[in-house]
Amino acid sequence: MRNMNHFHAGRGVYNCGLCHRLTRGAGDASVVELCGECYTLSVLENEYSDTGTLHPESIDHARATLAKLENLVGRPMAGHFNLPF
Repeated sequence: MRNMNHFHAGRGVYNCGLCHRLTRGAGDASVVELCGECYTLSVLENEYSDTGTLHPESIDHARATLAKLENLVGRPMAGHFNLPF
């Protein structure tokens, strides 16, 4: 079976600044050089920092996103984010 690596140098690809996964730029996440999962968790962390709380739906979303990220990188990532769980 042929390796189908679609990431090529010079095509908007970079290593995420937090989890170091190779990722492709998309929207605001690419401006700060984060993958989609790290960007989502950073936005939720910012909301928590600004308000001191997160809505239950946001906590559920953060937990699911963190679980997905940890599965993708194969290591714990919770220590990178200041979230209330």
